[in-house]
Amino acid sequence: MSAVRPDTPSTRYLLLVAFGILPLVLVIVALDEWPFLHQSFSRGQVIGRDAYVFWTAGRLALAGDLASIYDYPAFQQAVTAMLGPEAGLHVFPYPPPALLMLAPFGALPYPVTLILWSLAGPVAFALAVAAPDFRRSSILLALAVPLCVTNVALGQNGLICAALIIGGLRLARGRPLLGGVLIGLLIFKPMLAVMLPLVLLIDRRWRTIGAAAATVIVLCLASWLVFGTGLWAAYLTEGVPFQRQLLEEGSGLAQGMKLTAFMAARVLGFDIGDSYGVQGMVSVFALGTALVYLWRRRGGGVGEGRDLTVVALATALILPYLHFYDLAVIAGAQIIACRERPGQPPLAERGFQALLWLLPFFGMILNVLGRPVAVPLLMVSLLLAARLPRQTEGGHAA
Repeated sequence: MSAVRPDTPSTRYLLLVAFGILPLVLVIVALDEWPFLHQSFSRGQVIGRDAYVFWTAGRLALAGDLASIYDYPAFQQAVTAMLGPEAGLHVFPYPPPALLMLAPFGALPYPVTLILWSLAGPVAFALAVAAPDFRRSSILLALAVPLCVTNVALGQNGLICAALIIGGLRLARGRPLLGGVLIGLLIFKPMLAVMLPLVLLIDRRWRTIGAAAATVIVLCLASWLVFGTGLWAAYLTEGVPFQRQLLEEGSGLAQGMKLTAFMAARVLGFDIGDSYGVQGMVSVFALGTALVYLWRRRGGGVGEGRDLTVVALATALILPYLHFYDLAVIAGAQIIACRERPGQPPLAERGFQALLWLLPFFGMILNVLGRPVAVPLLMVSLLLAARLPRQTEGGHAA
């Protein structure tokens, strides 16, 4: 029986960062959750937050009330009927294939759904990050990610999305069909897959591309057969335009949760047109940087930590509509990269690791406070991650 390799110095340093900051993260989240424990809908929400939205959409789909799902006033009325008149803003922005996955939850009591939903994200994320050897340090780091705590508190699906991206790309080489299926399942949040076709094309992962395309087609056809064409029409004519309206004209905490160039420009007082211009320039920078990196290292392992880090950072910078809890994939990539990094990391690299680990959570807080620093820091992080290491005479990275 082979001996278990010790953790790399990079992993040990990341453990110090993770568990050093975790108490503060838990205190902040606990303070945010406290009103739900002793006040009655004081903020128009419930324990589990957006998990209630997913559960409500599943219940409406099972009941055949499809017209209410993408009709904002009707969906809001359905939520209000269950929560009471103080229910806050609730919308369902996901495409129809998502309802195939959510309908089973709608058949369950909400407390059961909340427990299952709260467990699914952390478990899937830890499995994707810690495979194949499932070292204790990798599992502990996955569960200590600040966005692991916040995704559970918000009832969000950022951990599941991260697991699909990381798992899909890591499996693309050894188990391409399964990797493609995982990537195809991102149809329920398709914008997060914006970089994945380019990665797979550059690395010529044809079987993974085929499996992903087949999964998307099957899920779209199944949703059409089960729910009819009317639901797709409602999504495209009502759901998508309403999401754009929220992006451009929304206000409040939800806007501060979007760590995008568009939202940073809006926070700084830019009008909508100029904000899209800023977003366009940042998107071109991110796409160009990622493509240069991917082309230079083509033929390497798609699932390597550095590759995943570049893809995750580029995705965060390309999209104008993206919430901070969807950036858990960055931390997952970081855990894998530290596991692969031999030797003692220099001081600059340790600072980079700490920055990446803390940026999504504390960047959101600064965004809400009117200090949108996340985007420039994400840009710097992408440049640092995309720098290919020099090769020594022996062919190893220097």
